[in-house]
Amino acid sequence: MIPVRPVDEPAGFDECVRQKGNAWLARNPAPKPPPSLWTDFLPHLREGFGHRCGYSAMYVSDGSVDHFRSQSAHRGLVYEWSNLRFSSSLMNSSKKARDVLDPYVVGPGWFEVMLPSMELVARYDRIPEEHHPLVKTTLATLPLVHDERVVRLRREWYAVYREGKLTLEGLRGFAPLIAEAIERWASERPDAPLP
Repeated sequence: MIPVRPVDEPAGFDECVRQKGNAWLARNPAPKPPPSLWTDFLPHLREGFGHRCGYSAMYVSDGSVDHFRSQSAHRGLVYEWSNLRFSSSLMNSSKKARDVLDPYVVGPGWFEVMLPSMELVARYDRIPEEHHPLVKTTLATLPLVHDERVVRLRREWYAVYREGKLTLEGLRGFAPLIAEAIERWASERPDAPLP
């Protein structure tokens, strides 16, 4: 995870989503699933997240709207822009209704990808103590640490860089934690080749 600046609510969201959605909720008590009125605003959310999943911090070509506070437990937030995050489908389906760390509260350097394993680690020495329990829950809930699907994608981005198809700056746009891992390796082992 990397810091993500909250995305400004787009024009038309209130009229097309919040007002219509809340009117629907008033007419249809739970547990009937609410209509996905937010779909037309996915491109705006994706752009605001730099086309990267808010949890894996890697480029996502399609992605989905994640209700940060779950639709089932927080029905009043279903149509609130402030509750929407951009996520890969894998992270969204893994999260379900569980509470995890909000990409909007993550600070710089809280997480690192390790070379050569490509596993994610939390830097608890940089994370305020009040967030430690939720960080642990997040890493236990989402397939971020060493899930092969995610590690394989990190390896693929790394390979693209190693093959010279992306500059370090280009890699930073697609997989910033891997770019940081490369910079860290170079600064800590200036005479050692990348693994």
